[in-house]
Amino acid sequence: MMSLLQKAKKIFVFGILLFHTLVFSQIKNIVFSSKTDSVSLYNNAEIAYTNNVEVTLEKVSQLDFKVFNKNTKNVFPVPDTLQYAVIKFSIHNNQSENSKIYLTAKDTVSYLKCYELADSNYEFVGGTGYAYFISQASIKNNHHQLVINLAKNSITTFVIYIKKYKYTLKIPELQLQSNKAYLTEVVENKSSFNFYLVFTTIIAGFQLALLLFGLFKIYFYGFKKIYLFFSLICFMFILFYLSEINGVVYETKYLPFFTNDMVYDALGDLYIIAFNFLIISFFDLDKKSFLYKFLTRISFFWLLLMFIEILPFVPNKIVIVIFRFILNTSPIVDFITLSCIFYYALNHRNGYRKYIFVGIFILMISSFEIAFPRFLNLIHLSPNWIKISKSSYLLLQICDNINFCFFFIAFIIKDKEISLEKEILEIEHLKKVEEVKQLKKLVEKENIILKDKTKINLDQLVYIKAEDHYLNIFTIGKKSHLVRGKLTDIIKELPSNFINCHRSYIVNKNHIKKIQFKFITMVDNSEVPVSRGFKI
Repeated sequence: MMSLLQKAKKIFVFGILLFHTLVFSQIKNIVFSSKTDSVSLYNNAEIAYTNNVEVTLEKVSQLDFKVFNKNTKNVFPVPDTLQYAVIKFSIHNNQSENSKIYLTAKDTVSYLKCYELADSNYEFVGGTGYAYFISQASIKNNHHQLVINLAKNSITTFVIYIKKYKYTLKIPELQLQSNKAYLTEVVENKSSFNFYLVFTTIIAGFQLALLLFGLFKIYFYGFKKIYLFFSLICFMFILFYLSEINGVVYETKYLPFFTNDMVYDALGDLYIIAFNFLIISFFDLDKKSFLYKFLTRISFFWLLLMFIEILPFVPNKIVIVIFRFILNTSPIVDFITLSCIFYYALNHRNGYRKYIFVGIFILMISSFEIAFPRFLNLIHLSPNWIKISKSSYLLLQICDNINFCFFFIAFIIKDKEISLEKEILEIEHLKKVEEVKQLKKLVEKENIILKDKTKINLDQLVYIKAEDHYLNIFTIGKKSHLVRGKLTDIIKELPSNFINCHRSYIVNKNHIKKIQFKFITMVDNSEVPVSRGFKI
């Protein structure tokens, strides 16, 4: 009895829904037959906006649906405080067997979930993009697709939830493709040459080489901030590129809110912060300088931007206006920062620094190309976020990597300049050592060092007397010092003012008081004998 009542209830509910669809709906069912390849949801679906994440028949029925087409966002604009677009459509499968079709998006989808109406309730079918892990396999091939299973000879209603990202709701064109059409497209995509994938892989390899260079410098030359920030930026670049081509999937069942889009944006913000500190280290900026203060303080802006990008949607008009303004001005702030660095580099482009001057100039070209449309956007007070085009992003990648090529060249030239400076300093050091030695010799010449290591100032030495195998050295004040030695040896160490006046005496001419026939009187009144043929 109960089963009959339940069946009757289901038939009644289905009848009401069918009646509602036929009478009130602005669109007709999408007919899918064996001959159908693909159908666009434009003009075949309805769209509404909501903040309600609860997907029930009652909640969906309460929404104010309009026709979904190319001009939907112009005719039916998205309210600032609502973050979801709900697209509803019905598919009539008139085939005599169960079918499988694909829901595909023509452009990147940040968040998309699909629900099927079954037994008077909406059941989850699948999703893609932001905060949903099982779809990452499809994202890797850039298909943004999910699979819809249709029962034979049935009419099924579906709703799609698309979420805002960066406070802008991007609604791409959606298509339904047959299994045959979808697989044909996949084969064509796989067989075609993917230039962007190859280019990104090569750039990631180049950044890996630069990362190894930075780590090599740290390992062999010791920890330095400049090489730390350089290596950190290269590492972030690698993660950045791998997340862009979905070579690395950050989203897991443990962190369902952690997506490649969020990591991609966060790495971009962290890269700019690290780059600012790399510039500070490279130019060895004084803490009191304008550029040092500017770069350290502007880094807080990028931390704030990263916080805004990670923060969940805030349905408050004032907060939305502020956050959109910050998001739109970020490329302009980046260009202003690069301009300040460029101006400083222009005035300090001596030696290896001139290569950074060229690199920053090239980076400014890409920055200006991205910032200028945002500047016009602000002038016209347009609140919409402008997505970076593929050509702009490609130019940004090229300029970024060229800039780092110049950084690499600057490091090599810097090492050569430092090596040359070391050689010059070493030569100067050797010269100074030699000068010290010569000075030492001059100092030593003013003294005589005896065999017993006694040092006697030559100006104090009056005369020397030989006594057998010893020498008796007399200085001013009639002080004497006895040391083992020979006159013939010590006379060689004495300057020219010391003369051998007798075979047993050496006198200092500077201390002679009086010369007589048989002896010399010294300043201390000592009398020193002289040889017969002695003459001064």
